[in-house]
Amino acid sequence: IVLHGLHWPDEIRAPEGVAPSEDVKVRDKELDLAESLMDTLGEADVNDLHDDYRQAVEEMIAAKTEGH
Repeated sequence: IVLHGLHWPDEIRAPEGVAPSEDVKVRDKELDLAESLMDTLGEADVNDLHDDYRQAVEEMIAAKTEGH
């Protein structure tokens, strides 16, 4: 999981109604399924991920600083 920094209050919502209650029960079958999915999907390398939007914004900023 990759974390993204939040800078403004409107980007953050209150945890009420979003986070599960503390007494969540997870069945053994659910844990087995989660483990199976993790084994099937394999390892994820964050360095292999590419953010096209970020690249476009960085290119736009570079072009504007060069006067284009």
